[in-house]
Amino acid sequence: MKNLLKFTFAILLIVGFTNESKAQINIGAQFGIGLPMETPFSDYQKMGFGGLLEGNYFITENISLGINAGYYSFSGKDVDVVGIGDKYPNFSVIPIIVKGDYYFLTSGFIPYGGISLGMYMLKSEKLTFGQVVIPSESDSKFGFSPHLGFLTGEDIKFGAEASYNIVEDASYLNINLKVLFPLGK
Repeated sequence: MKNLLKFTFAILLIVGFTNESKAQINIGAQFGIGLPMETPFSDYQKMGFGGLLEGNYFITENISLGINAGYYSFSGKDVDVVGIGDKYPNFSVIPIIVKGDYYFLTSGFIPYGGISLGMYMLKSEKLTFGQVVIPSESDSKFGFSPHLGFLTGEDIKFGAEASYNIVEDASYLNINLKVLFPLGK
């Protein structure tokens, strides 16, 4: 993962020095929901909430590269085990991803699409069913997510994005509201 981040940073520096006149950097945040999309993840988890911090570097007016890092927390569904009311453990996801976006328009209403790839750090909390204790588990998995969204606004941009995060054992759909702030033109 460190090599992937170093490679992305090196590309951004090279492009920045060779394409200075069209470069623009945006930083922003996304906040929204996560909907578990595959069994067994959707069998055990309810809708989650969270967000992402993002940075984007525009290579041209229509193409950007960026980095996202975030946190989503999913509540465990209720379960009845041998007459004992309980619930499955809460689950959290920390995505650290690089992304590329293509903007179909450059002003006004700006629809875009892209793809993200990177590491998803997964963690389930300790689970107690009566007197049986199952320890918490952590894992990191590679994943990717195609996404579609739109932005609107002149300098500060507001919008929404939907992304389908495809991660082994923990795929989920994000629906987020977002805001982006320009750092340079």
